[in-house]
Amino acid sequence: MTSASDLLDAEIAVIGAGIGGLSAALTLAGSGARVIVVEAQLHVGGKLRSLDVSGAAIDSGPTVLTMLDVFEGLFDQAGLNMSDYVTVRPSHCLARHFWPDGTQLDLFADLQDSAAAIADFAGAREARGYLDFSRRAEDAYLALKDSFMAAPAPSAASLTLSGGIGAMFKIAPFRSLDAVIGDHFRDRRLKQLFGRYATYCGGSPYQAPGPLMTIAHVERAGVYLVEGGMVQLAEGLAQACRDRGVRFLMGNRVEQIELDPAIGFQLHLDDGRAVNARAVIHNGDPSMLSIAGRGNTTVPAVCPPHERSLSAVTLSLTGIAEGVDLVRHNVFFSSDARREFSTLFERREVPDEPTLYVCAQDRDDAGLPTPGQPERLFVLANAPADGDDHVSDDRERQQWQARMLKRLAEMGLTLREVTCAVTMPSDFEALFPGSGGALYGAAPNGAMSSFRRPKVRTAVPFLYQAGGAIHPGPGLPMVALSGINAARAAKMDLGSTSMSARTAIAGGTSTPRAMTGSMR
Repeated sequence: MTSASDLLDAEIAVIGAGIGGLSAALTLAGSGARVIVVEAQLHVGGKLRSLDVSGAAIDSGPTVLTMLDVFEGLFDQAGLNMSDYVTVRPSHCLARHFWPDGTQLDLFADLQDSAAAIADFAGAREARGYLDFSRRAEDAYLALKDSFMAAPAPSAASLTLSGGIGAMFKIAPFRSLDAVIGDHFRDRRLKQLFGRYATYCGGSPYQAPGPLMTIAHVERAGVYLVEGGMVQLAEGLAQACRDRGVRFLMGNRVEQIELDPAIGFQLHLDDGRAVNARAVIHNGDPSMLSIAGRGNTTVPAVCPPHERSLSAVTLSLTGIAEGVDLVRHNVFFSSDARREFSTLFERREVPDEPTLYVCAQDRDDAGLPTPGQPERLFVLANAPADGDDHVSDDRERQQWQARMLKRLAEMGLTLREVTCAVTMPSDFEALFPGSGGALYGAAPNGAMSSFRRPKVRTAVPFLYQAGGAIHPGPGLPMVALSGINAARAAKMDLGSTSMSARTAIAGGTSTPRAMTGSMR
């Protein structure tokens, strides 16, 4: 039994302090709402995390920041300046790409610099194809920015009505990303490079729809480096929330939520306290939000294993890098992209020859690490999301570390004096229960996949959700938009619904309805 002294009151409670939860909390606080954020971990950020390896803090989650205007607008609506909380600077070189045949290509924020590099790499025709593709990707982005990304619950019909048939033609929803790329490029390596954008959402370029071409425009419009590491984005958002009166309960797990029409919601915490709130926003995997009520049962939105997005095997390490020149973002491609994705999605195995992403966190446009000294690297290989079916042990982690370092050495990058922490799909499942280790929710495979993604409003009135598994999808700015959309929906619904109407919606009884399950 919870005593009165253990009760905490908020207008809106947010479960989870990932980017979605923080964005929701700041949006609500900026409008004057009383907000409490409950987080099971002792740190904010969710998937935006840092690991300590031999005293070095290594970004071990998202490493690319784009669509800065989303975050600037988030701070601005709360009456704050983002620059007072987070220091960022644009990167000129977007990424360096390596192929097994020894060729390499840099892409840049400047369109003409990239076109010139592609001309030197693959000829004038491919450079013209790149310029055409870039214009097409920008048109698709502009068609989707307001009608899809910022809309809380878009549909194919609403998208068609808002932009007409012309907009649908621009975004090519019924063609695969690979097919769209093939309209512009003949060079196998360039098709592989731009097809890789499907993995940003955990999908395959041969199954993911054409609208994912927008990622090419988003990156070219600006990739930003965060001073102090990516986690500073989460820390800055959290501090802004505190400055606007948000209260954080860190290291507290929500064990149960009760719905009582006379109160709203009551969140029961693992330390015996409870939080009363008129509305709740859940920032976590939707499969963990199970709800049982009098006379009805709401089944969690479980994503079947075969529909999950990709997971990953990652190395967070310090070591001395030799053999090739790295920039901040580097990609070492496999020799056969189609075979790689067939292995991942059809055989559900990690390829023998995986594409590897390497984030060299001590390198940027302005400087390089001291030669011969260890530097911080984050290495990622895509993997099936089978973390709830197969639990990796230390021996398997060591095998994967050796395998990935060997693959890099074969591509010319030798690492020595390595100290490493390995994260497997089962580790991601442990960190984010219910996901199976999937890092992006459901895979974006199929023309209608984006419209099937869960929306911010749930079947339970005044209960909302946010995060990478929720519309508009994965990626830091998309996750932030999900939190913003959830917050706006909550404020709109609370402002237009009286308590008597709420009682009727909830069933006209004061008998609590229990919502159980882990709410990490």
